Amino acid sequence: MADKSAYFHEHYIRTKDKRRARKKVTSKYAAARRRETDLLWRYGLGPEQLNQLLAAQGNACAICRHVFDGEGKQGTPHIDHLHDRGKARIGTVRGILCNNCNRSLGGFKDNPEALRAAIEYLANPPAYALFPPKPQLKLFEEPA
Repeated sequence: MADKSAYFHEHYIRTKDKRRARKKVTSKYAAARRRETDLLWRYGLGPEQLNQLLAAQGNACAICRHVFDGEGKQGTPHIDHLHDRGKARIGTVRGILCNNCNRSLGGFKDNPEALRAAIEYLANPPAYALFPPKPQLKLFEEPA
């Protein structure tokens, strides 16, 4: 019995690098496959439809026009969908957004009135009536 366990241990050591390489390739493939399955199940979007939507938006966020470059959360496309039914249903996709715009819409609970109020607030902050904004200091002279 000891000979058998020694053989398996040697085999394990001998094939360790091969197993690691296979796992690395397999896990990358599995992650891509999982993403495709998730998009299809949640939103009814296949890879072709996702690429079509990205192309229609110029490979950029539908709100701020930030180009998706795949770098970090901001450069990764996020599917924007209706939130009014608790969970997304097939066919509720509105567009593709960057992380910041997607989270901002979620923060406003997709409420157009709240978004309009935020725009009005940015245009006319109430504190400006009491405390007018200070002029910006120019640290450097702009070349003429």
